[in-house]
Amino acid sequence: MGILDFLKRNKNTNLSKDISINKLNNADRQNLDEEVYTLNYPIRYNSSDPSKLFNVNNLEKYFFKTLYKNLDSKENNQINLTRMHDGTLNVCYNSCQVGRIKLQGRKHSMQILYNLNDVECFTGTIDDFIPKIDYWIVYILRYLK
Repeated sequence: MGILDFLKRNKNTNLSKDISINKLNNADRQNLDEEVYTLNYPIRYNSSDPSKLFNVNNLEKYFFKTLYKNLDSKENNQINLTRMHDGTLNVCYNSCQVGRIKLQGRKHSMQILYNLNDVECFTGTIDDFIPKIDYWIVYILRYLK
């Protein structure tokens, strides 16, 4: 079932507030609906016996597809994801933190490290987070490479 079908069937859900489908172009919307993209980054859990297992949702697929397309293959091989207890993904490059993204549940957030001392957290939608991927890339190239 695609996102559009889900929204039509579940009118009482807050998911329509979490993703602005109208802002996505047709190709991206089609990828979200078809769930074509598979995550190219390994995800491990924070503990060996997590109390809740999370499936990779379409918002995470779309976000990490965008990140993957903006890094070269050598850089992509250094990216690792760790799933936290609340569904947040901790993103690391060569075992150093780049930031965090939470696209599970009703509240979505993103953490950005601007330099070695400045960190900022944002709440919003996938449309707010996609442009902020550039900050992660700049951080990787400037401080972690």
